[in-house]
Amino acid sequence: MQRLFHSYNKNLSGACILKNSRALVVAPLLCCLLANPAQPVQGKDEMVWHLKQLHRALGTADIYITPRLMRLDKGEGDIVVLYRQDTGMIHIYNPAHKAISNITLEAFYKRGFIITAGGLGPIRTWYPKESKNIQYKGQPASVVKIYARGRNRSGRAAEINCAEMLVLASREDFRKTVSVIETLYAIPTTGLVPVELKMNYSQEGGELWFQTHEKELKEHLPNTFYRLQTSKISREKKPAQFFAVPKDFKLMKTDAEIMNLTDTASDLTRLVLP
Repeated sequence: MQRLFHSYNKNLSGACILKNSRALVVAPLLCCLLANPAQPVQGKDEMVWHLKQLHRALGTADIYITPRLMRLDKGEGDIVVLYRQDTGMIHIYNPAHKAISNITLEAFYKRGFIITAGGLGPIRTWYPKESKNIQYKGQPASVVKIYARGRNRSGRAAEINCAEMLVLASREDFRKTVSVIETLYAIPTTGLVPVELKMNYSQEGGELWFQTHEKELKEHLPNTFYRLQTSKISREKKPAQFFAVPKDFKLMKTDAEIMNLTDTASDLTRLVLP
């Protein structure tokens, strides 16, 4: 199984080396900044990618992403998922009820999100193999073919082209921030900002993924459906405070407790990821 999930940066360590008396004056401030890297720089804007998306299980979402920051606002903002690379933490919170749950990126990647975790394991056995560069909504992008291992009726191993993904083409390293989105959405791992995911089978025929040859799969299931679509892609500036972790929120143990606070909690419990 191919994964584009990388290990995390180690914490900064070591002592401050002071060379003159002037350095002695600024040393406490410098050490304070190093000890608290999560504090936003006042007045500094962040240039972000903003994508407005529709996910088959999660519904509508606005994603704001840089190589080190990610924020997802679900629906009308009743749930926010925030990731900061400088702390290695993911914060899932409900602004209306002032409740928050915190988890490390590594733990979240393994456990998944409450609504989509059931489909996370199988989807990570899929792998990208071929890509083609295109333009999408005025932005450079790539179409990536996604494959899974299967068998034909004689039992011979075969590769099945089970999906196609559209991703943003960028030289920036989005692997850590994108891993949060890939885990939230339960989509194949590419390390690139996901724009669209088109499945090459119908929901009712999911049991055929690993049982039939690709040709037979297409004969039985000629229709495709979308698990992820994007209606807007733009470049925007956001203030540093936009990615700040809320203060004085009630700490909850899990994302399940956060989701139970939403107005649509009863609907969310009935959602099943195809």
